Amino acid sequence: MLTQKYNTKIEFWTDIDSVDEVGAPIKTFAKFKEDYAFKKQIGGNSKYDEIGIIPEWQMAFTIRWDSHIKYGIKIKYNDEFYNIENIEVIGRNIELKITAAVYKSDD
Repeated sequence: MLTQKYNTKIEFWTDIDSVDEVGAPIKTFAKFKEDYAFKKQIGGNSKYDEIGIIPEWQMAFTIRWDSHIKYGIKIKYNDEFYNIENIEVIGRNIELKITAAVYKSDD
């Protein structure tokens, strides 16, 4: 394993169920952990919306194997959040190749 290829700092964020000041349930994010990854942009697109052109892209992040990384966790890189779409184990628990797309909130 070539550790020098992990040259990009990323953060993993997870959902937390909480309540607002009125007591209504809300979902928030909290930082789960920081890690270093090899990143590669694997696709990009633009879509048109009522507010204008919205860029969309997919990234592949390769990290050292970690049993705590699962679907539902978000990746933060360059002040953008990414949804995990696919997790591929490389070797015998040596690395994880994570395919992720820009996070779109349900608002």
